[in-house]
Amino acid sequence: MCEIFGISANFPCVINDYLKTFYSHSSLHPHGWGLAYRAEENSSALKIYKGKEPAFKSKYLDEKLSEPVVTDLALAHIRYATIGNVEFKNCHPHKKADRLGHQWTLIHNGTIFDFKPLDKFISYQSGDTDSERILLYIVDEVNKKQGQLYRGLSPQERFMLIDEII
Repeated sequence: MCEIFGISANFPCVINDYLKTFYSHSSLHPHGWGLAYRAEENSSALKIYKGKEPAFKSKYLDEKLSEPVVTDLALAHIRYATIGNVEFKNCHPHKKADRLGHQWTLIHNGTIFDFKPLDKFISYQSGDTDSERILLYIVDEVNKKQGQLYRGLSPQERFMLIDEII
């Protein structure tokens, strides 16, 4: 299975040492890597970097980690493919905007079997992982809820909806 890493801090900090330690496990998870982090404080936008090669072989990741990664919010992923080919489009994190333009980002560890609501997203996804379908399902549910309310969701409403989905 994959491994995931996350950090949410009260203030921006340099996370390179944490990331280097995390990515050092990639020989056991050789099917790609990803990193998403907030580069500007109080921004909702995440910068996303990823590759289909093992993290320990990625010159792109080495270059990224040679400069300080300063953030208060980050997600990282190393992939062990159980569903989906070893391709760039299957590497996490996945991102998708809802109908109001709010960006949603997902990393996932595990395999989802026999959850019929995900099936309809097979033809919409760019890759072939259950993880991407999960994100498409979540964003679809967010769009439905926003449509019912005729407005965007508050942070508390988003949290409650995600809790309900999970």
